[in-house]
Amino acid sequence: AIRNLPDSPLFNRATQGRYAPGSTFKLVTLVAALESDLGYAPETRFDDTGTLPTEGPPIRNFDNKVFGDHDLTQALTNSVNTTFAR
Repeated sequence: AIRNLPDSPLFNRATQGRYAPGSTFKLVTLVAALESDLGYAPETRFDDTGTLPTEGPPIRNFDNKVFGDHDLTQALTNSVNTTFAR
């Protein structure tokens, strides 16, 4: 009977669910930026307006928050979508 429940309580969502990596991928992006020869450092400054235009839908920060002037450390701490998309 449990197998037939509509909310699938036996389905292991952590290992079998197909979820986008979301903010966990920001760590990979950050390490790649810091290890690159592009001059990124924890104190590299960014100016966030809350939205990053793209050819498709714009990239926005969670809750449409604007972070303004910040560095990479603050970007990771606050999970600033637009900074990591840049």
